Amino acid sequence: MTHTITQLQTVSGLVENQGLRPPGVPRLPEQLLHSSAAGDAVAFKNLYQLTSARMFAAVRRSIWTRGEAEEVLQEIYLKVWRCASAYDANQAQAMTWMLRIARNHSIDHLRRSASRKAHEVADHECRSDDSDRAITQ
Repeated sequence: MTHTITQLQTVSGLVENQGLRPPGVPRLPEQLLHSSAAGDAVAFKNLYQLTSARMFAAVRRSIWTRGEAEEVLQEIYLKVWRCASAYDANQAQAMTWMLRIARNHSIDHLRRSASRKAHEVADHECRSDDSDRAITQ
């Protein structure tokens, strides 16, 4: 059975329009990342849709609170958007590059959180020391 080019294009269009892949959207994250680097917001949206579940799972490995992990994931995608032009396909696959950003940002977030908590404890100790002094005087 022979198919004409028009028939194949029609079938291809039907597959694309059934939600398997939006029409004309590159399938590879590398292509979407390069388009995002050029300022293509639609490509970035498609990149997010393609990678967000895996990225969120990576963030949740270190940040257990769902709301906090969602906030961190948003910060990560902002960083990916801003740094997309720094991506080098010769150095790593797009997903590897993005997961590294996610891991590093998650670690930074945990460090900042730990530092904030340490300062809160220290502030609380200082306040309780001041009140102890007031009682003894």
